[in-house]
Amino acid sequence: MERDDGNMDVTIGSKEIAPFVFLNLRDVSHGWFSNNGFTMVTPTVTVNFSPKSDNPMNGTYLKDQLDIISLWNVTTVA
Repeated sequence: MERDDGNMDVTIGSKEIAPFVFLNLRDVSHGWFSNNGFTMVTPTVTVNFSPKSDNPMNGTYLKDQLDIISLWNVTTVA
């Protein structure tokens, strides 16, 4: 959701506890997240994305560029 100040709120969800969640934009030159690198222990988490003032973006572009990675993506569960 885009806000009046140009920042965007990003809400992600998980059905299970998700350890070591990391948000990544494939095009890294656009800004930063308020919280990145966390464990999800609730069904949803909302973080803020602050775009660089010289490189604004819209919510559709952010969604298309966003990768959400957690420990579940990089390990094999036996």
